[in-house]
Order: sequence, then structure tokens, then C-alpha cells
Amino acid sequence: MESYNDKRTIAGNPKNSRLLIFEDSDVYTELIKRALIGEYYINTSDSADNGVEICYDFKPDVIVLDINLAGKVSGLEFLQTIKKDINLSYIPVLIISAISSNDIISDGLQYGANDYLVKPFELKHLQFRIKNLLMLCEKIKQKYQNEMLIPLKTSPDNKQYIIEKLNKMTDEAIATKEELKITELAKELGVSQSKLGRIIRREYGVTTNNYLMFRKLEKAKLMLTTNKWLPIKEVASVLGFSSVAYFSKCFRKRFNCTPTEKQRKEGYATPQP
Repeated sequence: MESYNDKRTIAGNPKNSRLLIFEDSDVYTELIKRALIGEYYINTSDSADNGVEICYDFKPDVIVLDINLAGKVSGLEFLQTIKKDINLSYIPVLIISAISSNDIISDGLQYGANDYLVKPFELKHLQFRIKNLLMLCEKIKQKYQNEMLIPLKTSPDNKQYIIEKLNKMTDEAIATKEELKITELAKELGVSQSKLGRIIRREYGVTTNNYLMFRKLEKAKLMLTTNKWLPIKEVASVLGFSSVAYFSKCFRKRFNCTPTEKQRKEGYATPQP
């Protein structure tokens, strides 16, 4: 098991959905684990100081997050961080906290939490809400895949390798806001610029420039449909668009609706207990 500077345990069947719990109370951690261990592969930590690293390592399907945690990073701070990370923002977050203040609950939802449970709570309510989040994620994933860039045909192994590496490099550049240049991409992939263009057109039926834009817009759609409260301006900024107007124009051209319309139509709504 990996070693971090926080108390951390992993249990359950790795084939099950992955549940990541940030909770500094040993009592609640054990209660939750006992209630869910047969259904999920569970990872727990009492601190979010290394939370982003844990997320990348564990790849959770759902995060259960307390607001008050051991360490320097609070639950709300951690929530804001992952919701601004395009590679983690899609992960649904359920806050559990003894804090019942309407202001704190509003902050949690505004920062991107998908649901909020006040301690003490019925364990069956926790079970239902986690299942609801997983079902929601599956529906969003299916809708998302319907509008993704999908290869037009199966590639030979060497071209498939180029496509997979291209996708990875593009997503990493989007996440870090690095400028992508076709010449540099082609050089890194070991092919000429014209050959890269031919591969992309053959695989996806689009130009190289459209491919780069579509990958950005796919990330935007995923962020918007998994977080009803995420500001459009923030999505545009995170993905490196020069303005909200330009982002909206590109989004409408790709998906035949504005970012706001997509978020209102498909954005997550907090489930009832």
C-alpha cells in the first residue's frame, strides 16, 4: 500500500466502484466502511493535504468529504481545488459534516459539491446518495461519449499508439494551460506535421485544429454537466479561452447549444434523501 503523510487505509474489492473518504473521525470512518465495504473498494484518509495526489493515484468514482479535516487543508479548500482541475472536476463529491449552517451548506454546493449530509445521519441515506451519484455519473458518461470524438475506424497498432499518445499530450496541455503547437506535437510524436494531419483526419474526420478545439470543448461539457453550480466564466478560464463570449461561440457551434443551456438541461441536481 502506498505511503503518505496521513492516516490512510484501503479495503474492499478492487473490481467494485471506488469510494474515497476524507474523514478525520475514526468513529465515522469505521461506521462508513462497515456499511459500505461489501459494495465498494474504499480508500480513506483523515487529511486532504495530499488529496489531489491520492485522487490521481486511486481514481475514485465518488468522494465523501468532511469539511473539518486533520492537516492544513480544509474540506472546502480541497473541494475548490479538485473542481478547478479538469482531470478531477467530474468526480461527484458528497460532503458529510456536523456543520449545519445554511451558509456553509451553500458554500459547499457553490464550490461544486453534489450533495450535503449533516451529521449524525442515517447510514442508509448515505448509501442511497452514493448510489444516486454513481447512477448519475453513468448517465452523464453515456451522454458525454455520444458527443466525443470517436475514431472512424480501428487503427493499425502504430497509428493507435500515436492517437493514444496524442490524446494524452493534448489533455495534459489543456490541464496545465500550455499552448499546443501542431509542429511541436508532430515532433514529439515522431511524425511529420502533414502525416499527423492525415492520421487525425482519417481517425476522427476533422482537421488538426478542430481536433484540438474539440478536445477542449469535450472537457468543458464534462465539467458543466457534472457541476450545476460551476460558473461558465470559470470553465472558460480553466480551459484557456480568451473570453466567455468566444468560449460560448465555440461551444454552441460544437453542441448546438450554449454552455448555460447545456448546464441547465443536463447539470447535476441535488438528489433528495
